[in-house]
Amino acid sequence: DDEEEENKIDPETIAEQTCQADNHKDNGNGHMSNKEYEKALHQYNQAIDTSPSGPHSHVYYSNRAAAYCYLAQYDAASADCITSIGLNPTYEKAHARLGLSLFFRGEYEKAVSAYTKSLELDPKNKASFSYLKKAKARLAEQQEAEEESCRVEEEREKHRRRIEWMGRQQQYQQQHRQQHRQQQQYTDGIAEEEEADKEVEEGSLGDETGIASTGLASIVTNDDDHGDNEMEAAAGTEEHHTSSLPGQQAFDPFVTTDE
Repeated sequence: DDEEEENKIDPETIAEQTCQADNHKDNGNGHMSNKEYEKALHQYNQAIDTSPSGPHSHVYYSNRAAAYCYLAQYDAASADCITSIGLNPTYEKAHARLGLSLFFRGEYEKAVSAYTKSLELDPKNKASFSYLKKAKARLAEQQEAEEESCRVEEEREKHRRRIEWMGRQQQYQQQHRQQHRQQQQYTDGIAEEEEADKEVEEGSLGDETGIASTGLASIVTNDDDHGDNEMEAAAGTEEHHTSSLPGQQAFDPFVTTDE
C-alpha cells in the first residue's frame, strides 16, 4: 500500500504535466503547418514522454501518427493510432488516420473498416468519406487481382500436372517398348536355339543312317560270300567224291532235264 501511494501522482502534478505536454503538442502542430514534419515529430515525442497516459495523450499519439504518415512511416503511424484508440475509443481522428496509414500499407480491407468507424463517429468528415470510396475501389481491384492470380496459378498447376502426366506416359511407353524388344529378343533366341537343335538332330540322324546302311551291306556281303564259299566247298567235295567213283557220272544240280 505504501508503494502504491508513492506511485500515485497528485492532481496538481498531472495538470502540470498535461500543460507541458500540450505546449509540445502545440509546437508540433505549428511545425506541421510549416511542413516541418521531423521537427513536429520531435515535439510530439516530447509531449508523449511528458504525459504518456494523461487526459490528452490520445491526441499526442494521433498527431504523431499524422507526422509519421507525412514521413511515409506507415507502420509506426498505425501503431500510434491503435494506441490512441486504446486510450480513447471514440476519438474519430485516430480512426481516420488509422484508415489512412492502412490505405498506404495496402491493407484496404482494414482501411475500409477504419474509415467506416470514423464516419460513424463523424458522418460529416469529407476526407474519411473520400478515402473510404478509394479504399473500397482498391479493395475491389485487389480482390480481382488475387482472383486472377489464383486462376493463373491454377492454370500453371494444371499445366504442370499435364507435363508430369505426359512424362509418365512417355516413360511408360519407353518401358513398354523396351519390354517388347526384350520379349522379341527372347523369342528370337528361342527360335534360333530350336533351329540349331533341329540341325544338330538332323545331322546326327544322317550319320546314324549311313553307318547302319554300311554295316548292313557288309553283313549282307559277308553272308553272300560265306554262302558262296560253302557252296563252292560243297561242290568241290562232291566233285571229288564223284570223280573218285569209277563209272559214275557227276550230278549237276542245275540240269533241269531228265534223262
